[in-house]
Amino acid sequence: MRTRSLLLAGTLALFAISAAHAGKVGSDCTYKGKKLYGKIQIVNSFPDIKIRYVTSFPGPVK
Repeated sequence: MRTRSLLLAGTLALFAISAAHAGKVGSDCTYKGKKLYGKIQIVNSFPDIKIRYVTSFPGPVK
């Protein structure tokens, strides 16, 4: 159940990235050459895309 929740959170975060940087998302639904759909893997080291998981309104990006 936790894996499913993390997968959902990661997917939602990718959509948030695409919404926040709409100008940088390609017409083929990619960001910096990486697909924004399909399987994802949450890692602690060397991520391809960094996301920020928030539970309420996000603050300024540092």
